Amino acid sequence: MPIKTLPEDQVVTMSQFVVKDVAKAFDFPYYVNDLTHDANFDTEHTATKLEFELTLLNDPDPERTISFYSDASADPIMGGAASAQVIVESGITFVYLNDGYKDSYLIIIRDGKVVQNLKLEQQILSGPEVEDLIDNVMPKAKLFFGVKRQPDCGCLFGRL
Repeated sequence: MPIKTLPEDQVVTMSQFVVKDVAKAFDFPYYVNDLTHDANFDTEHTATKLEFELTLLNDPDPERTISFYSDASADPIMGGAASAQVIVESGITFVYLNDGYKDSYLIIIRDGKVVQNLKLEQQILSGPEVEDLIDNVMPKAKLFFGVKRQPDCGCLFGRL
């Protein structure tokens, strides 16, 4: 399944969903959402450290990110700044994380909880490989969560 870019209003809605789901799953206190030009803290006067930077696979502008931060004085949540790609389908958040060295992970989040954290056998480096991963994992995850197949409507929480 090719990854489709979505209209701006749907990408913005998806970004807001991702902010809530990921922040709750990892207990990140702060975020900056480039898609909505929103942050939940004073970015100039709050001591923070970057933990996680996400790109939505459906965003036509790959330069926009959602960044999550922890308190500068706290122990790191992710073990250092990490970047990942995200897609949401049927209310399930799929995070593909490549640590840039040798390990790749697929993190599946539902209702603000990490339900699967899968270490992959090999890194996925290209767009077609990510699409293949999505094609193989999403249907199984939806079955696992009891999500019924929805028509290809192009809507945010239907089939993307």
